[in-house]
Amino acid sequence: MSETLPRLLTLVTDPDGYVATAALKALGRIGGPWAVAGLVYALNHDQSRVVEQAADALARLEVEALQNLGGREGADALARLLDDSTRQVRAEAARVLANLGDRRAIPVLIDLVEQEDFESSDFELLAKLGDKSVASTLLEKCRLWSLEEDFMCSEAVHALCEIGDRAMLDEFVRELVSYIREHGQYTSGQYRAPWQCLYILTQHAPSRHLVDFYIELL
Repeated sequence: MSETLPRLLTLVTDPDGYVATAALKALGRIGGPWAVAGLVYALNHDQSRVVEQAADALARLEVEALQNLGGREGADALARLLDDSTRQVRAEAARVLANLGDRRAIPVLIDLVEQEDFESSDFELLAKLGDKSVASTLLEKCRLWSLEEDFMCSEAVHALCEIGDRAMLDEFVRELVSYIREHGQYTSGQYRAPWQCLYILTQHAPSRHLVDFYIELL
């Protein structure tokens, strides 16, 4: 062990978040079992940004050496944070795990989306994991077009298209077309979101239902 490493391991518990974060970045670059041990220990720091930095560093080590004991230990440490009492910590751990393709992140990501405490990347991560079990949750968010939730609705439609559940997509298209027929064919105000969804579906998940609807508009 070099002389630098013990000093860095000490600094990860420094009460100054900037100092601890800098030490974690250095440990992440060094790698190895001792660095992983320091990063795992830092997951208990009382400052969320330090925990986030430790989580990111562990993720990088996991990607670089998934079969390495240190990397696996790091992923398992992140998985334990999925039950953390702090929502921000749970969310950060889930996002890092999802980026690694770890399906243990799915329940927390779904919870973030359902509670509307999400980032746009959360929908992308759910799509990346490719689990059709989340399709029903995404479909419910797709249906928010009538509440002028343009952003959430669009992100959910993108994710649903990526997952590729054809039955869910067809069901959504039928509901969407029915809504547009009933409420008019305007492109602004409260009718903007439905047309945005229709545009996304046309690009990423074309179907016979969409073709018939466009023919009807001619």
